[in-house]
Amino acid sequence: MPRLETVGGELRISDCDQLSALELPALTDAWGLDVGHCDTLLSLSAPLLEEVDELDITGNLLLTSVDLPSLTHTVETLWFRQNDSITTLTLPSLIAPEKSVAVLYNDMLTTVSLPVMTSVDYLWVEDNLELAELSMPELRTMGRMSVSTNPALTTVSFPLLEAVDTSFTLEHSDTLVDLTLPSLSHVGGSLNLRSNASLSAVSLPVLE
Repeated sequence: MPRLETVGGELRISDCDQLSALELPALTDAWGLDVGHCDTLLSLSAPLLEEVDELDITGNLLLTSVDLPSLTHTVETLWFRQNDSITTLTLPSLIAPEKSVAVLYNDMLTTVSLPVMTSVDYLWVEDNLELAELSMPELRTMGRMSVSTNPALTTVSFPLLEAVDTSFTLEHSDTLVDLTLPSLSHVGGSLNLRSNASLSAVSLPVLE
């Protein structure tokens, strides 16, 4: 679809048994982008896409590359789940998704990098068996967080995180040894660190 620039509704591509590459080189705006259960899909590229209400990339078993370098804004939930071959998810321009970022059940995913994201309503990262690094160097505020059952997780890096409106949950991350949140000063509800078998050091130096 080399000339498609905008989609007023949802662009849904699903159950495509022969599709190996999805390239949307001119797409800048869509209400929704749903790419799901394309068993032969290897790559997804939308280099000019800046804004989408809802993004759902689910169940693409051979997907190894997602290229969304210009995406700055999502309105509804950003779903990334059950993509069992991809190793790295990087959204280099995503600044402030209005609702949730959900990264779930991606068997080979080792790294999630959201390098410029400053806030998120709900961060949900669960059951990514090989996830070793969760890095958000510019994140300052979030509504709530649940990071659960990522057994290979060794690094959680939120150096600028200052406030969590409700709950912060980190659990069942058996290889995480230390957690340092040097800027966190406020948690409005509960802070839950549960069943992290190797966690031996926690530093929250400015938490009130």
